Order: sequence, then C-alpha cells, then structure tokens
Amino acid sequence: ELEPIFRTISTLITCERTVICGDFNAHNKQWGGGMTDKRGRLIEAWANTSTLTILNDGAGTRLNP
Repeated sequence: ELEPIFRTISTLITCERTVICGDFNAHNKQWGGGMTDKRGRLIEAWANTSTLTILNDGAGTRLNP
C-alpha cells in the first residue's frame, strides 16, 4: 500500500538536502512510538535502504483539544 508512495517520493529526491514530511499514520519504536506496526516497519525499511534519516525525536505529532 505504501510502495507507490515510496516510488513517487524517491523520484522527487533530487539533491542531498531533501525534507519529506507526511502523515503516514505509521508507528515505530525507532521514532518514539509505543509499538511498531506494519506501516512503521515499511517506512523504517525504506528509510534504511535509502539515503534518508528519520529525525522524529519521539515528541507527539498532534494535539488533542
């Protein structure tokens, strides 16, 4: 389900200084999540096979009013 998105993003990475932001609804302990889900594993694997680095510091990404 995320593979088409990864392919599209990969074609957009044209320089060393690229920032990719998105709400991928993915959870992974690597970036501070309480658990790792399927999407989290997919994004982690994709980042590990690319030149990308995940910068999330574990801080919340949304505020509940």
